[in-house]
Amino acid sequence: MVARMILMRHGRTYSNARKHLDTRPPGAELTEIGRQQAFDAGRRLRNVTSDIGLAVCSIAMRAQQSLNLALLGYGAMPLDVPGVGKPNIPVEVISGIHEIFVGADYDDVDSPEAHRQYDIAFEGWQSGDLSAGLPGGETAGEMLDRYVPALMDAYERANGKDLFVVTHGAAIRVLCVHALADTSITGPHIDNGSLTVIEPVGEFGQWRCPMWASNTSPLYDA
Repeated sequence: MVARMILMRHGRTYSNARKHLDTRPPGAELTEIGRQQAFDAGRRLRNVTSDIGLAVCSIAMRAQQSLNLALLGYGAMPLDVPGVGKPNIPVEVISGIHEIFVGADYDDVDSPEAHRQYDIAFEGWQSGDLSAGLPGGETAGEMLDRYVPALMDAYERANGKDLFVVTHGAAIRVLCVHALADTSITGPHIDNGSLTVIEPVGEFGQWRCPMWASNTSPLYDA
């Protein structure tokens, strides 16, 4: 089986709860709900892979917190006891895989105008428009230019094993819309704590995605 990229969206944050756009690191921390989501995602990760070569996260605080909690869940024995048997997996915080930036005028804002501009950009991202973005923010193309090289470098350093990545919702969507051969699966919402599995087979744009933004265990074991 080809080594995979397993992408997790961070747990719920205080900005998520307030409906603030939050894209400039370090950003908000996890709520108690978000901490539980991250831990639970780690428990579900056990059913996805038993062979993680490297675990990485973005520089955002919520991603770092989520990665730590997910690995606690991944190693918990029994499964309802957090922090027992944390796995011996190399962990790194890497630059380049943070969220697509919405611009200084809209970051940490919850106004109707901010959400209207975000909805417009979102439609462009989902359609594959590389120039889509909020006024003053990053375009999809600019995000991919920093995101893909960082992701591929981490994948190579996983040494033939699965790469676990804690990252961000819009970033996962933009990546997959351009990376996958079948983009029809990328429509559903990416929940906090969900897991997406990518098989980077062939050229970028021809990759496969056997599991999209799932909050439940997949139907196969690895």
